[in-house]
Amino acid sequence: MLRWGAGLLLLLLGASLLGWGLTRPHPKSAAPLPSHEFVVAPGSTPTTKAASHQVLAGGSCADSAGSWHVVIPSLCINAPMTQTGSSGGSVVIPTAVSEVAWYNQSAGFSSPSGNTVIVGHVDSYSQGPGALSRLSRIQPGAVVIARGDGGQGRWLVTSLRVYPKAALPQDIFTTTGARQLVLVTCGGPIEHIDGIATYADNVVVTAVPV
Repeated sequence: MLRWGAGLLLLLLGASLLGWGLTRPHPKSAAPLPSHEFVVAPGSTPTTKAASHQVLAGGSCADSAGSWHVVIPSLCINAPMTQTGSSGGSVVIPTAVSEVAWYNQSAGFSSPSGNTVIVGHVDSYSQGPGALSRLSRIQPGAVVIARGDGGQGRWLVTSLRVYPKAALPQDIFTTTGARQLVLVTCGGPIEHIDGIATYADNVVVTAVPV
């Protein structure tokens, strides 16, 4: 079950990946969804021409010299990254919505194969916009810089998809196969499950290493 208390959120794996929940009315009725989804054809190289020079207002667009950061210059996203595991079959999301977390049961940053999964909030009732609040605006070929256990890594975005939480593909957590970075947050309308409000959808971005 999704639980909300002191900012700690547990996410269900095996059926869905939830972004946040609350037990009181939220002033918003929905979180952003992409204006369009995209998937770069397999074998094609995504271009950065359209994405890398468009900088949105707000946030910190500068890169960070520290390790364990995620930076998306075109969206002015610059977020510290923690490591997270699971509890009771659920992934634990950072208490602070300004942070993202690498799921340590996914591929590590220095792994030669599989998906490195990073999760983060879109927003919070009490803390406001989350680290990935702009993720739904990302464009094909956008540069993502993710530093972890393997040092600096540069990635190019290849897809942006929206899934109902109950239909989130479980192969995003694979540790085998082609190398990818996967970023996951929430979006869509708010729905109420057992008296708890949560967003209905997950926004999922994949990227390939440069």
